[in-house]
Amino acid sequence: MKSKKIILGLVLLNFIFGSLFISNATSNNPKQASGDYSLGFGIGDEFEFFCTVFDTTELLNVFGGDWQSNLGDYFWFSGFTYPMNLGDKTKFAVTNITDHPVMLDWWQFIVDGWDWIDSGASYGAPVRDDINYNLPKNVSGELWNPSVWLIPLPVIQFLSKCSFDTDYTIYENVVIYNGVDVNYFHVFWIYDEKTGVVKDFRIRNDSEIIFEVTSPVSAPSKNEIPGYSLYLLISTLLLLISFISIILIKKVRWN
Repeated sequence: MKSKKIILGLVLLNFIFGSLFISNATSNNPKQASGDYSLGFGIGDEFEFFCTVFDTTELLNVFGGDWQSNLGDYFWFSGFTYPMNLGDKTKFAVTNITDHPVMLDWWQFIVDGWDWIDSGASYGAPVRDDINYNLPKNVSGELWNPSVWLIPLPVIQFLSKCSFDTDYTIYENVVIYNGVDVNYFHVFWIYDEKTGVVKDFRIRNDSEIIFEVTSPVSAPSKNEIPGYSLYLLISTLLLLISFISIILIKKVRWN
């Protein structure tokens, strides 16, 4: 009888722990719009980016002497600054998500960002010029704004229904801008289909990539519970303890 009580108690404890864990882990689940789209990120999610290609000579050839400001214009979340060296990192965090007060099938976001720093350095205080905005349907002219870095799911469906000027090309989860400054260049926004956040941003001249930032680790999507593996480990340990307890109790009785 005692062994049954022990295993029942452990199973109950495991159930309670699991319920609390999952409830807390999914508290920032993406919101479902009243339309056909949902968000693949939630409040508190962070996205980090590393500069993996940085050809200053070709950036000068493409954009001219003001290439630094042209490059910084893409990175609203780091205060419109640009990386100083290959390997520099930056990140942004979603700090709030609210429904749009008028357009009920859209959202507004508040996003904190950090300046570019060396890959081995620690982040300081975030850039505090938080930005509120709603997702655009016509994204032409928005590609230098926050709207383009966070889009809803499903990514391919959303992009296929957006309207673009003739300078833009859409290919599945990729938006390409074909522009000209001093020379021709192409800008690519490549989206993570699990989160709707840009996972790869690159600039090409006519022959090669001259600038690129990538996000090797994406925040969890609504189908990926943070720490779920840890929960499974703890759950397994609890059940293992219960079986060992039963064996020991029975062994004592036989002795």
